Amino acid sequence: MNQHELRRLCRGVLRDFNISSPVDAQLLCERLARARGREIRLIARDLPCSAAFGALVPMPTRDLIIYPRRIAHPYRQHIIFHELMHLIRGHGSASGPRKLFVCGRPPGNPPGVKHRQNLCDDWQEWEAETGATILAT
Repeated sequence: MNQHELRRLCRGVLRDFNISSPVDAQLLCERLARARGREIRLIARDLPCSAAFGALVPMPTRDLIIYPRRIAHPYRQHIIFHELMHLIRGHGSASGPRKLFVCGRPPGNPPGVKHRQNLCDDWQEWEAETGATILAT
């Protein structure tokens, strides 16, 4: 999916959910959860890193979006949009994520993990980040 297609997808999602700009991440989360028939719970946590990143954690009956507790509102919104884009695009499986997505670039790479140049080296991360930017503007 290219940037033009993502822009069209985001406009369609907002139209279908009757959401206008500026987009509120909480409202989009609620409407997406209702449409999917699966709870999406937003959880603020004190994370061990000062970098702006979040995580999408699929559970058996709901999906969790975890984001830093102490982060400015625009960044929090963007992180939530990013994780919601993983759900909207169905990253991870045909029916939606079934794997943990940790998004952003915390300092360093875990042992054995190939060094990534940036967040958008992976196509799923590029789609989620580009979609989040579209939703935020």
